[in-house]
Formats: sequence, structure tokens, C-alpha cells
Amino acid sequence: MNKLEELPLPMGDFILSQTDLPGITTPNGTVYTYADVCVMLGRLKKQQEEAEPMMIFYAVRSADGSVYYRNRGYNSYSGDSRHNTSWVTDLAKAKTYTRPGPAKSIVTFYSKDKKTVEKFGIPVVVELHVKRISDFDEAADKLRKKKQKKANPLKKELKNTNEFFKLNR
Repeated sequence: MNKLEELPLPMGDFILSQTDLPGITTPNGTVYTYADVCVMLGRLKKQQEEAEPMMIFYAVRSADGSVYYRNRGYNSYSGDSRHNTSWVTDLAKAKTYTRPGPAKSIVTFYSKDKKTVEKFGIPVVVELHVKRISDFDEAADKLRKKKQKKANPLKKELKNTNEFFKLNR
């Protein structure tokens, strides 16, 4: 069987050493070569990785990592909350906390429950680091809906009339 040989230079170093490639000119006249762009992207990625999180959330996960805790209250909507009705597979549906204390209390509560421990193991607290926040611009949608409402003022009255006739038949 042939052994894989290591390349003398990593591919990234080869690309970065190519300074004779044509550069990109920005609107203000600065010329960046491909190597310059790669170096800047590397610095940007490193800064983003090292950036402090803007906020830290905490969640409770099972020991095997398959399910997350979702608060449905004691004696939840679909039966006893201690028997797996409060566990979801999707992290987006899980209950998150802004402090570790409440999450630790859930771990304490479920670590005493034999059925949960047998099925999922003793739960653990996981940290979720938020490093980027995006805004949703809802103004355009609200204006569109407002215009629709003004364009159809009789729609509600017509609906009420139809319901009235249905009831009196």
C-alpha cells in the first residue's frame, strides 16, 4: 500500500506566495492581491473567534446529548412533567436561562428522578454564547398590512354579515 506523502508546503502557503496574480481595485483606489485578501480574512476570522460573547444563555441537556429540557411546568399539559414530556430534541424549542442558577436547579430536580436518569442519564448545563445579533426590519411589513387594512374597510363588516346569515338559517 502506498503511503501518503505530505506536501512540502500547505496549499494555503502556496496561494499566499502568489503575488503576481492581478489584484482587486477598490473604489478609493487601493489594490488588494488575492494573498492580501486571504490574510485579511484570516485576521477577521481570528478576531471573531476571540471576540467576547455579547450574551451567554444556559440550557439543560441530557447526558447523552440527545434531548434538551423544555419548561412545561409541573404536571404539564400532557401528563406528569417528570416523565419525558418536558424533553425536546430541538435546541430551538428548549428553555434557555440568562443565569446558570435556574438551569442548575433543573439538573438537581431531574437527577433525583429515577425514570429520567434511567432514560437520559443525569442532565448537564450547557452554555450558549451569542456573538452576533441581527435586527429584523418589520417596518415595511407593518406599513403594507396597514395599507391593506385601509383598502378593505368593508371586509370585516361583510364577514360579520355572512356570519349573521349563517346563524339565522
